[in-house]
Amino acid sequence: MDSPTGRRYREHRLRGSQVVLFVRRAKNGDLGTEPFTCLGTASFVNAEGSRPMRIVWELDRPMPADLMVDARAAA
Repeated sequence: MDSPTGRRYREHRLRGSQVVLFVRRAKNGDLGTEPFTCLGTASFVNAEGSRPMRIVWELDRPMPADLMVDARAAA
């Protein structure tokens, strides 16, 4: 969390940068690699760990309902 990358994520607003999140349902689908969906901008909430670092983001707009159903099933 104290690495340069961790600080960059944690302090993104103070540094004047935005984070844009992209997700995909799975790495591979029936027709090959799944496309990414842009969820838009997000703000840092908290993080734990370092390698890997688990980051919680708050989306600036709601996640599409169909992706929310898939995300809940995966969790």
